[in-house]
Amino acid sequence: MQQPPGSPTWCRPHHLDRERLRAVLTQADYADVRYHEAVVVVVNKQPKAFKLLAVAGDALLVFSLASTQPGGAPLRVPFSRVIRIDQVSPSLTKQRGMMIHSESLLFRVVARPAKTSVKQQKAPPNDEYFISTFERGSQVAFYLTRAHSVYFQTRILRSEAHGHVEVDNDDAAELVRGVLAEISAADDRVRRSALITELAVAMHGSAALKRLFFVDKTSFHIAGRCKEVVVGVPAFVVGELQAALTAVAATGDALEYILSLFQLLSSALFDGYAVPQRIHFLQQWDFETALNIAMTRPIVDRKRKNDALVVLEEDIMEEQLVLLLELEAAQQDLDLASDGAYFRSTKHVCRAAVESPRFPEFFKKFLKRLAIVLSRSPAEVPGLRTRGSRWSLAMWRYATLLDLFFAVERDEVTQHVLAHQDRFNMYVRNHNFLDALRSSTVPHLLQAADKIARAIELIDQEEEQSRTVDRKS
Repeated sequence: MQQPPGSPTWCRPHHLDRERLRAVLTQADYADVRYHEAVVVVVNKQPKAFKLLAVAGDALLVFSLASTQPGGAPLRVPFSRVIRIDQVSPSLTKQRGMMIHSESLLFRVVARPAKTSVKQQKAPPNDEYFISTFERGSQVAFYLTRAHSVYFQTRILRSEAHGHVEVDNDDAAELVRGVLAEISAADDRVRRSALITELAVAMHGSAALKRLFFVDKTSFHIAGRCKEVVVGVPAFVVGELQAALTAVAATGDALEYILSLFQLLSSALFDGYAVPQRIHFLQQWDFETALNIAMTRPIVDRKRKNDALVVLEEDIMEEQLVLLLELEAAQQDLDLASDGAYFRSTKHVCRAAVESPRFPEFFKKFLKRLAIVLSRSPAEVPGLRTRGSRWSLAMWRYATLLDLFFAVERDEVTQHVLAHQDRFNMYVRNHNFLDALRSSTVPHLLQAADKIARAIELIDQEEEQSRTVDRKS
């Protein structure tokens, strides 16, 4: 096996020229391409071939590497058909032959077949695409898995957002200016919550609105700090969250306001690959402040606590998970795109979260909510559509964050799990719940099942090691 290339690419520059794609893509499809890289591909049982792989917002595109002629449409694998994307070890001679050098990575994309015949009694097998990297510092795995996760999250959120509307670039500035002026002028939280939620929903799928979020210079007063004026929406949202999370929330209105602020911040960061303006914000945002906001639970007056407030607390925690996942994705994105330090820190977002003094209390609540969400799987899974639901999205988020925590600080997280072993054993280890996830046809629930099973395996290993030590002693 050869050593990795000493230069950025082994390919001729014109083979990797993005402009080549214009010849075979529509203007809209060309604009939607997020990343492209030369790779080795094996489709099902066909011979291996050098290809140009492009990642779009809704599909994986595979082009001939040597030539991209007008009329030569790429192989298109829509994300709606993709079941899983995972890194694998080459187990067959054919797969090992795909590995060009010692640092090549091999991953597999499994997709449902494009078409099935009505007369066909036996379901056709899934399509398999084995992809091997050979470029130094390959980024294709990150961009492919990220685009796929953004795709299914967006489908779910749009299908369940009753007020979702598309916003043209020409209308974006006017919409943002109008809503922000109303938010700045509003003197009560109920009105502000409604306006912020309206902006968050509109912003979720609009790159134009996201850009304006980071560059607008509207002035705001921070609640409870009458003399403090901040400029810009990010400073306003962060300041309001800091103030609201340290005050006692005695009413649903106060929690609704916190929830709307989290939704706006998460919407602005979500799928921000086309929003370079967020980079400056992320690099300037204090690392500790970001984690505190993402991990601090609202202070709720226990004497006034009721079911409605409990539901709002749960919704806020799920938005905090979204924020942590978006910070994690943004860190990876920025680390790949530049050498600049993210958050002025080289520490991994999830590692810093685990090391935070707030983590023990945060993880206790996190594990409790994971158990509750997972326990609903036998009731939720049978009625799910292929695209999923709000519940399935929450399940995926909890499982993904648990997996990330274990990945960065296995020993520390294991000890936190063992501190709540009864709950973990009763719910997370429950075979009925995990089997329900595995029976689903929803791809991201299958991912969630894999991640939870991996966490259980790690806990089992720790317990076995402890028993071995006890026997020896």
